[in-house]
Amino acid sequence: MNTPPADHLADGLALSGTITPLDTLGLPSAGGRIVLLSVGMSNATQEYSTFIPLAIASGLMNPRVQLVDGAQGGQTAAIFADPNAARGR
Repeated sequence: MNTPPADHLADGLALSGTITPLDTLGLPSAGGRIVLLSVGMSNATQEYSTFIPLAIASGLMNPRVQLVDGAQGGQTAAIFADPNAARGR
């Protein structure tokens, strides 16, 4: 079933009301953006790359929202944790 528990739904809706677009300095701005960033490895980038066009096509997305796929294929949790690891796509 894809229905959240009532208390989780209420908390999520309450928190969503606090989200506001920010400018490049992180300050609230009507002309700013709300970024939804994916983080993870190949599975996350595969799922998110499928999600992005679906979200855009839904017509329900706030126009201030910017979807960004920050997940990277081939990057395991151990690689993410290593500040000296090679990064790339």
